[in-house]
Amino acid sequence: MEEFNEILNNQLSLSEIKQNIVSKTLKNSKIRSFIWSLLFGCFGENPSKTILNETLQNSRKRYENIRQKYLINQEIPNSEQNFSNKKTPKITDLRKIIVLDVSRTLPGNEFFAQKQIRQNMENILILYIYEHQINQGYKQGMHELLAPIIYVYSQDLEISINEKIENKNNLENSQEYFLFFDTNFFEHTCFLIFEKLMRIASKLFINQQQPYYNPLAISVSDELVKNKFKKDKSDIERKMKKIQNILLRSKDQKLFNHLDFWKIDPYVYLLRWIRLLFFREFHLEDVLLIWDAIFADESPLTFVEYFCVSMLIFVREQILQFNDQSSILKRLLKYPPVEDISILIQSAIKLRNPNYKMANDSQQEIPKNKKQKNNKKNKKKQKQKIQENSKQKILIKQKINGENMNQSEIISGKIKNPITEAQKNPMKVSHLSKRKQLEFLTSQISSMSSIQIELAKMLDQTTDRIQSFIWENLTEDQIRLNDSIFVDIARLKQIKDVLFNRLNFEYISQYPPKEQNRKGQTRSFVLINSEKIKI
Repeated sequence: MEEFNEILNNQLSLSEIKQNIVSKTLKNSKIRSFIWSLLFGCFGENPSKTILNETLQNSRKRYENIRQKYLINQEIPNSEQNFSNKKTPKITDLRKIIVLDVSRTLPGNEFFAQKQIRQNMENILILYIYEHQINQGYKQGMHELLAPIIYVYSQDLEISINEKIENKNNLENSQEYFLFFDTNFFEHTCFLIFEKLMRIASKLFINQQQPYYNPLAISVSDELVKNKFKKDKSDIERKMKKIQNILLRSKDQKLFNHLDFWKIDPYVYLLRWIRLLFFREFHLEDVLLIWDAIFADESPLTFVEYFCVSMLIFVREQILQFNDQSSILKRLLKYPPVEDISILIQSAIKLRNPNYKMANDSQQEIPKNKKQKNNKKNKKKQKQKIQENSKQKILIKQKINGENMNQSEIISGKIKNPITEAQKNPMKVSHLSKRKQLEFLTSQISSMSSIQIELAKMLDQTTDRIQSFIWENLTEDQIRLNDSIFVDIARLKQIKDVLFNRLNFEYISQYPPKEQNRKGQTRSFVLINSEKIKI
């Protein structure tokens, strides 16, 4: 109650609330549902007692009108002839679909098994769909976005009831608090919050099957093509491609290469993650903490993107161990339990804002004398590192599992290879950091690996085009007379498989494709139904 009054008395601004959420979360907050409503803008940028009173009165009157318009006694349809939108089903049919979905909400959770809670959820979903006349109609998953709101408001409401009993003689300064947390307007308040949430999330339920635009595959200058795809693609499809092909690639090249190599389609696992805001991936209490961070962000859906990247990097070692598509997808579709969800949240914030200092990085409280000594030691160490770096003059551009290094800078001498420097000047070997040598080699290996995969892809596309051209433009007789070209194509495909690490180099050197002579004495390939078959 005190926290509630602090906000309404302007003792705590909205920006301060957001900062507190990032640093401490709302785990112990007794008014989480109210803070969510503030973050959604239910009461404007500068909430006050007057604005809260007016907003709640108007929203509750509006909800009563909506309910009267579409439902009688909260169950029977009032009219089914006023809706021209053919994509929106009749209320009776819509209720059947929603009832089934609501009954599946967190099986085993006693709260969502309550008949009254299910009834509240069904009414809110039906009225929301009909009031907004959503073109795509009701979509599975909307009930799972409503569930946390119902749960949180119910918990806060129970706390307010206890507060009212304990402070029954001192309620004069808490009228707004008990106005917001009112058992008589349970559905009304939850509808208000859910409606605001869906302003953000509704676009995630629009799915258009359009050609895939890969920003890495076309010229940056080709703005017309890019703009066309941006208009055609739905928000969620663009986000899924962006998360795996751009954000993950920039943060973890090795992990991206592995997913790309095994042709992991982000649509398969990211659709559920994004659309349900991770509701099915974690325990409910952890989901609430994730939602706190999402709603506290200036751009909630942008934070969702970085949280997805954080999740991928968190299980990177497991994914990299899998050498088949099904195992990788199973891991991503059944995310492992996370003991401390704040690790993922802090990681997502750090990925989005590299200058952000993670909570784990902060020093624990220690006595002042020890603290001063530690500070002096740290300063000395920092000076030593700076001096060492300036003496060595080795500038190494590296990212974890890294990007391509600028080879021209190395060749020109702007960046010196610590290994070759050591070979030229054996006396200076002791001054060189072995760690720097290892970093240099690691970045080079990672760079070579990336180039290798890209070359393999280019070779694969080229051989396919050559083979298609031959079959489309040459007759069978011409193909037989020029059979050696297929041996060359087979050789290129073997090289491609080596680049993809599917074949050993020793194998193709021992077993090269044999050229078929004109008499047919030595055949490695035969023509069967216009297809080359190796024998």
